[in-house]
Amino acid sequence: WIDGFYVKDDKHYIVQSLKTIVRGTAELVDVHEIDETTIRRFTGKVDKNDVSIVEGDIIRHFNYIKYIVRYGAFAEKVGFGYYYGLGFYLERVQDAAHKVPFSTISCDNNEYEVIGNIYDNPKLLQTED
Repeated sequence: WIDGFYVKDDKHYIVQSLKTIVRGTAELVDVHEIDETTIRRFTGKVDKNDVSIVEGDIIRHFNYIKYIVRYGAFAEKVGFGYYYGLGFYLERVQDAAHKVPFSTISCDNNEYEVIGNIYDNPKLLQTED
């Protein structure tokens, strides 16, 4: 995985750095063509090990509940109704209907740890019966 800026032309690219910008034209450095289905958004948060949490990560809460970090529209059941949102949310691996807005979690108290992602570690999505 690489970090950088997403650029779409006739193909899809990640640019890791810009060398110079002159009159609106940038000289691009470290340009990598990518498969657009592998683009993952950064949540702006890190886990207890200072690892960036990104879309598609599988995170563990208190060493036993696993969640997938997702981005999109979601509904969370609250009381007798639903809270509807758009953005990052956590989807419980053991119960995909259970969704939690990502903005409500705190990564400051060592509760969450990135243990893999849905692309490289699909076996982590298996539930124990």
